[in-house]
Amino acid sequence: MNKTRFIKDIPVINSGKEYFNIVSSGYNNDLHREEIQIHAGNNGNIFIIKIDTGFIINVYGQNDICKEIIISEKNLK
Repeated sequence: MNKTRFIKDIPVINSGKEYFNIVSSGYNNDLHREEIQIHAGNNGNIFIIKIDTGFIINVYGQNDICKEIIISEKNLK
């Protein structure tokens, strides 16, 4: 299946001083989806996941998901 790519690969360049660090971006072959993974501070982990109808944003703490938000593309217009 040939899917349209929405997220361009972003080179991961972190100096270690930033609060937010991009861990990965682009197509995740294992999960078959486009996503951006961001570390937030010492304990947070944020995923922005592209779905057909919009985006899912998952925010994790140390052990579990704290919040999940689904944003529809039609709400962005």
